[in-house]
Amino acid sequence: QAAMGGSVWGAGGLTATTLGAKLYSKSSETGKRWLVGGCTCATTLATAVFLFHSLTGVALPVPVTMVSLFALGSGLALCFYVPSNVVALELGKGSTATLSN
Repeated sequence: QAAMGGSVWGAGGLTATTLGAKLYSKSSETGKRWLVGGCTCATTLATAVFLFHSLTGVALPVPVTMVSLFALGSGLALCFYVPSNVVALELGKGSTATLSN
């Protein structure tokens, strides 16, 4: 089950950097704020779930763990990778090797 968790984390990050990059680059300034804000909320909620588990020792059901890991992986990847890649593309005029290319 631990190996599945690691895969779900990676799948969340990959989904965020591929689909999220397209959404982010096509969004207006308000849309970008909503997208990053939504990912921030998802990341915060997933962190709260794991903090609850750590503090209380209550076992989390596998589906809750998987969804939380996916949300955490996608939320952190989108907020970390996509804005920097979009800026690199704007400054590099398309000649940079980034995830958004």
